[in-house]
Amino acid sequence: MTAMTLPGDFGYVALSLVALNVHYLSTSRYVMAARKKHDIQYPDMGCGRYASKLTDDEWHEFNSAQRAHQHYLEQLPVVNTVAFLAGMFNVKWTAGLTGLYIVGRQLYASGYVSKGPLARMRGVRVFMPAFLGMVGIVVHGAVKSLGFL
Repeated sequence: MTAMTLPGDFGYVALSLVALNVHYLSTSRYVMAARKKHDIQYPDMGCGRYASKLTDDEWHEFNSAQRAHQHYLEQLPVVNTVAFLAGMFNVKWTAGLTGLYIVGRQLYASGYVSKGPLARMRGVRVFMPAFLGMVGIVVHGAVKSLGFL
């Protein structure tokens, strides 16, 4: 069994992960604003009794906010795991890529909410390379730790 210790400056990764999760929580503001604007009560998630009373444009607006937030939630466990693992191999690049991922997620959410599904792609073009960079750090670090490099 091999013990692994965290790098001394791993705090940068820890702080970037906290920022990522706080940012995720903050994107709920888009859904809360749409709920208030269109009077959609819980537990309606955009397909229930309250949402059925909306016009097509109102329904689209609410569900765009809901979907932007939900997509972030769906990806969060993977991104948290990959960022943590990447941080074990390269702290500063991981913290920087996590920050870039947050910027991309903000562009994704604000674009999706304000202009609809196609406008989310600006954010995808930022957060996806950041995520893939972290995956690359993990793969490289794991292969190297196994003695293949």
